[in-house]
Amino acid sequence: LEMSSYQLETTPSLTPDIAVLLNITPDHLDRHGGLDGYVAAKARAVTALPAHGLAVIGSG
Repeated sequence: LEMSSYQLETTPSLTPDIAVLLNITPDHLDRHGGLDGYVAAKARAVTALPAHGLAVIGSG
């Protein structure tokens, strides 16, 4: 399931077992108030993981 930064912001009940972040590029900065806000929105996929969850983070 692919989720945009918009969807990650509006899904408080999200509890995935696996999260994959391949890259973060400077998109939608006006919506998120800058790059830090955009990164925080994307990071929601990882911070929502349960203790047994798996995060895969790209290096590029």
